[in-house]
Amino acid sequence: GARLEINDCSVGSWRPQECMDIKVAQQLEKQGIFNPQKAVTARRPLHSILHKCGFGGGIQWFLRGKVSPPQTPQYGANCPPLRLKTVCNDFECPVDCELGDWEGWSA
Repeated sequence: GARLEINDCSVGSWRPQECMDIKVAQQLEKQGIFNPQKAVTARRPLHSILHKCGFGGGIQWFLRGKVSPPQTPQYGANCPPLRLKTVCNDFECPVDCELGDWEGWSA
């Protein structure tokens, strides 16, 4: 009889995306956008999408693509998840030091 060759799905390495503001990330997720670079428009510059620091953090996606889909889907293993969502930059923002005016020397 014919020989059946079974090939499982294989995927590439995780590619971390930049940390995004939670509200923006949730809106983009509904549109199927997980890379903040692809969400930049004239009305939405990158700095308004990203989350640098602050309580609660932001959302960071890790993405990977299929290297090869299963050749025999009914027999080969399905692809593992291609997206992973995590919390990022959940730390207090640094406070810039404020200096006063120069004063005379004192003993």
